[in-house]
Amino acid sequence: MTSSPIPNARLAAARRHLAQEYGLGEEDLQELEATLITNLGELRASLMAASAAGDWKTAGDHGHSIKGIAASVGMDDLRDLGLAIEQAGRSGDGTAVQSQLPQTLAIIDELCG
Repeated sequence: MTSSPIPNARLAAARRHLAQEYGLGEEDLQELEATLITNLGELRASLMAASAAGDWKTAGDHGHSIKGIAASVGMDDLRDLGLAIEQAGRSGDGTAVQSQLPQTLAIIDELCG
């Protein structure tokens, strides 16, 4: 089985992290990469919708999910952004949520292509 090309450095780093931390093989890495891209794409859309609606609690919940996904694949910068959104959303601070969105969305867009 030939592997698919790695679209960017962040996904390559995530693959290395998963292979080293969990001893995963190529098939597992491909499956997890696809799941990562799907889940982050869905979270991106949900986070944007929650922010547009001023639903900061839900935005915080999505930040929590982003934090967890990012931590599991060794993406510390995205993990930290997810944490900031989580904390701001749960405290109802829409300005703080919105201030984290550009960088968070840029990283997700980079990952999801």
